[in-house]
Amino acid sequence: MAAALSLMNLFAALTLPSKGGQVANLVHYNEVKDHINQNAVHDSNIIFSQPEDQNEDQQTIGIQGSLCLIWKDARLAWNLEEFNNVTFVQFDEQDIIRFWIPTLAFTNTVRPYNEIMNKWSTNYQIRYDGLVTARVVVSLQILCNFGYTHYPRDTQTCYTKMYSPRKSSENIVFAQESVGTLHKSLRRDEMTNAVKVDTSFTITSMKTISSISEEAKNLTARTVVAKKFRQAFVQYIITIERTGNHFYTYVMIPLFCVSIASMLSFQIESTRKSVVSILLCLLLQDGIYNNMMGDLPGDVNVTPRCFRVAEFVMAESFILIVLRLILGHLENNVLNNRTTIFHDLEVTTFGQEE
Repeated sequence: MAAALSLMNLFAALTLPSKGGQVANLVHYNEVKDHINQNAVHDSNIIFSQPEDQNEDQQTIGIQGSLCLIWKDARLAWNLEEFNNVTFVQFDEQDIIRFWIPTLAFTNTVRPYNEIMNKWSTNYQIRYDGLVTARVVVSLQILCNFGYTHYPRDTQTCYTKMYSPRKSSENIVFAQESVGTLHKSLRRDEMTNAVKVDTSFTITSMKTISSISEEAKNLTARTVVAKKFRQAFVQYIITIERTGNHFYTYVMIPLFCVSIASMLSFQIESTRKSVVSILLCLLLQDGIYNNMMGDLPGDVNVTPRCFRVAEFVMAESFILIVLRLILGHLENNVLNNRTTIFHDLEVTTFGQEE
């Protein structure tokens, strides 16, 4: 019974402030610092999964993950002895309005303002000393500028930035040890229980940068303008690499085999059969090339190196056709000359015998 009463008292202490308290807060209201909590230092640790989907036409890639944020709010502390040694309490989405939480968002996403802290995907735990731990599920569609020079072994670099877009951001300072890690995708097929990923990219590395905006460094800290420009952020630089295994299986290996077949066709004795065989190989190479083109977005303005190799192979087959026709023509001339010479020899020999 005493424990239940202690918990009730604890929840009552964490409810919204009274009318008198609200008035007192408004008296000391500061237009730059719009919350009571001072120097809210945030430790952040985000765990990204492997890419879940991609859209190269729209230059986006979808990543899911979980974010852990930690800060301290002295107003939420309590004495263990007064509350039956209760060390922590947990809040769900319905209690999000009971205490101050930071306003955080991601940039460089499909949605210009992708707010992180919301009541549907955040779980809060408050320790007796006022330490708040928030666990957030994040789902981002990050904008990437895909380059195709090294396709299909291309490596792309995408980035997103977590920041506080409001004037309270002056009190948010992300710790330098804010980190980002990776784990395998948790999306699984219900029938096979296998990992299901709708993308041909994997994350190879991720780097984090914790800092404040450059504008704040160039301004005097005493001015109100400087306080408004001061903005803490954590930037996540994500490097993704295309797997490309299917590309080599269905494109490069057949192209290589057809190239060898065209060279072998060049050795056929009959000129007509040789030219027809090489022409068939050239048509197959053209089909493979068009299949390669179908995998690329329509607005690609560079020629990948593998496409140049395919174009070289097609040009080689065309040159083989031309050479085989020339050789066939020369062989016919030589054969005709031999026939003429042999005929002349026969006529001369026959005349001498007479």
